[in-house]
Amino acid sequence: MTKKQVTIITALSVTAFILALMVSGRLWLRLDLTKNKAYTISKVSRNLHKELSDPVNITYYLSNKLKTIVPAPVKLKTR
Repeated sequence: MTKKQVTIITALSVTAFILALMVSGRLWLRLDLTKNKAYTISKVSRNLHKELSDPVNITYYLSNKLKTIVPAPVKLKTR
């Protein structure tokens, strides 16, 4: 391999790694490896939205301490 090829492969690898890091904030994956699938949503729960005719509003309360520890609720759509 020539020096030019090594440079190109390195640059492409770094670019791919940076792009993967940028996308990882939007995409996530959780595997349920428990024996009885305790943390997996059932098929009934996944299909429940088809039976609902009205929008569902979820109200949650977030303390100031929790806001600093867990930033995930900020990503929720709010009114």
